[in-house]
Amino acid sequence: MTHMKKRTAARLGPYFFASSLLALCLMLSACGPLLGASERNDGDPSQGYVEDILPGGEGLPSGSARATLWFLSLNDQYLAQRDYILPSGQGLSLEQAIIEQLIRGPEGADGLQALINPSTLVKQISEQSGYLSVTLSREFLRSPQGQEDGALRKRLALSSIVSSITELGRHSSVLILVDKQGDGTGDRLSAAESGFGDLGDTTLGPLSRDPSILLTPYRVAELALQALSERNYAVLEQYLTGLPGDGSSVADALGDLGSVAGFALSGSVSVSQDGLSAAATLDLSLAEPGGAFSERRGLALLLKREADWRVSYPSLLRALGGA
Repeated sequence: MTHMKKRTAARLGPYFFASSLLALCLMLSACGPLLGASERNDGDPSQGYVEDILPGGEGLPSGSARATLWFLSLNDQYLAQRDYILPSGQGLSLEQAIIEQLIRGPEGADGLQALINPSTLVKQISEQSGYLSVTLSREFLRSPQGQEDGALRKRLALSSIVSSITELGRHSSVLILVDKQGDGTGDRLSAAESGFGDLGDTTLGPLSRDPSILLTPYRVAELALQALSERNYAVLEQYLTGLPGDGSSVADALGDLGSVAGFALSGSVSVSQDGLSAAATLDLSLAEPGGAFSERRGLALLLKREADWRVSYPSLLRALGGA
């Protein structure tokens, strides 16, 4: 059984609240069509999730396909998604088109950055037993101009490829090799080359999706609630949408409602069919202004996808007991 913890302890784990399903459905239907909505199980970092929230391929030009790609977000710690229509077929696999787009970068997408050196070439892609093998040219080992060649950037560059490929649902992991000598032979990356120096003198095998660095609806809700519980309102506002236009202070409005002593999110987030709204189930432990503690369970927290996923400020206010 999952118990709610205080924020002074480790972050709360996710669990389900079936009694809130009707409320979630009603609130989601106001934000977008729910028919055909899918559920994301990205609350458990031990399990990668795969979901294509884009509509089907109807109306696409011949020889093209839809894909969701992950690029570096503005805060330099997470990956944010963008949707593309990419060429596919006639000798070009969708996986290769995805990697080549990642190399080119987000191309004008506000707030996103490329992670891969633009001189990198895709040397080979092959299907293996249970994973996809990708060989890149040695330019991949150098960071794009203007970016520090740090461990975090290296890990995020790998995760950008792995997350974008596994988004298709065809592979659960990706082995990334590099033609280090320029002779066409793909070699495994060392832990140091990959930004995993703490692993010692090892080489990397196939990598699976890491939901903790992806700005999915679940992760955005989690980061917003974590910032709220820490009273870090400047960070919180980065993850909110629907903020008041009258200049009123979010810190004052939320602070007057008490402080979050603990929270738990359901591991299942419902995404509307058009991929523009989502809802999660939330439990809160609140320290009210008078000093009393209250437990609120089965609350519906709404999110909207603008450029990135953001928590609805009015929805958060309602969860906290505000107007």
